Amino acid sequence: MKILLSILFFLCAHSVIFAQDAMTTSTPAPTSVRDSVSQFNSWYTIQGNTKIAKDYSLFHDIQIRRNGFLEDEQQNVFRFGLQRTLSKKHSIMIGYAYVDTAQYGKQPVVHAFNEHRSFLQFLTKQKLGNSQVLFHRYRLEQRSLQDQKDLNGDRIYQNRIRYMLRFNVPLISSGPLPISLNLYDEVFINFGEAVKFNLLDQNRLGFNFNFKVSKNFSLEFGYMLQTLIKAKLSDQNLQPMEQNHTMTVALITDLSLID
Repeated sequence: MKILLSILFFLCAHSVIFAQDAMTTSTPAPTSVRDSVSQFNSWYTIQGNTKIAKDYSLFHDIQIRRNGFLEDEQQNVFRFGLQRTLSKKHSIMIGYAYVDTAQYGKQPVVHAFNEHRSFLQFLTKQKLGNSQVLFHRYRLEQRSLQDQKDLNGDRIYQNRIRYMLRFNVPLISSGPLPISLNLYDEVFINFGEAVKFNLLDQNRLGFNFNFKVSKNFSLEFGYMLQTLIKAKLSDQNLQPMEQNHTMTVALITDLSLID
């Protein structure tokens, strides 16, 4: 219980610090005004690994993100990777993602646009106590985005680093339906020549309940607060920012093509 409370305190404190930094670090001028909106989204995910060799597996992550429950399109994400297990605690992955972003919500983009993204990931985990597990995920992304103001113009190249801290707590370990709780926080930081306004891109703070329905399949249901900081509007004195209250639903697979 002490470990759980400590992690909860860390996640909440980190979220507050992030929000404060977002108002100062990402604002290019003292006279800028933060234009913050709050809205509800829902994300539906099919994600998992398929083992193809002793230390190698294929990763898939397909996400349908909606503004509201199912009313309007927000984003579609198709992410795939090749993962190598280095040890019981460490793994690395290389991969590619294609992302479609729609004109959604209270601060719609000028035009819907797409993104090609390659990434390199390192995952490590450590055991706390008898059953709790702490995960650290580091992901470096190379992003090629359409210019939403000129879809036929040159693409915009950006770099982004992501760090996720995730804490897994088994709630019911025995019986026909094991249940666990995941608490997580993920920070996104932009860097490179194309990044002119905001280094802090977004933060995701949330939790979900994992129901292991069989050896190979799990269902997750949860909530996430996505704080999304956008580039300052060039023709206005505003710093757009979204506070997205997000329902998350996921099917998690763990499959194998070898004996």
